[in-house]
Amino acid sequence: MTSNLVQKSVCVGQKLKPVQVGSILKSVQIQSSPINPVMKSVKRGVAITTRQISTSNSDGTLKPVLPAIPIPKHPAQLPAPPLSKYVHTPKKIPPAPRMTINVSVNTNAIVLSWNVDLNNTHAEISNYQIFTYKESPTDIPRSAFWKEIGKVDALPLPMICSLNNIIAGGKYHFAIKAVDVHCCVGPFSVPISVYFTF
Repeated sequence: MTSNLVQKSVCVGQKLKPVQVGSILKSVQIQSSPINPVMKSVKRGVAITTRQISTSNSDGTLKPVLPAIPIPKHPAQLPAPPLSKYVHTPKKIPPAPRMTINVSVNTNAIVLSWNVDLNNTHAEISNYQIFTYKESPTDIPRSAFWKEIGKVDALPLPMICSLNNIIAGGKYHFAIKAVDVHCCVGPFSVPISVYFTF
């Protein structure tokens, strides 16, 4: 016995009429299901992390998109220490100085003062190197803007140094580091900032 097969296109969600199969009547219902419009091939074993991104507020206005790259700020990172010849000594390198800063109204100068926590594990300090960084709102922060402006011979702590050749009109950042008698250079102090507007 042969039967004629009839193919008929149907729409999603359309209910089909009963069809006779032998002596049994069956009714077929095609259910609709959500379809993901974006399909991507994924390799086996690759973990996928998904997150929901909202681009608009409840009132329909667009939300600002945060930059993916952080905006650099002044001052830039302190310069890397120069390569120095290794000196065999049981002493530790000098510690970072603790610095404060003030502006002298009488002399129109910037006054730096600092102290260093030294003990018998450190060698004698020879001098201190002073660095400054002039901030400019139009410049992108760069470590190259840190400039050594002088060396101060070590004296009994705490030490004070007055800077009289700083040009007024802007924001300056300062940092210092100690050098011992073996030419071993310690880390920078924490940079301190000041507006110099005389």
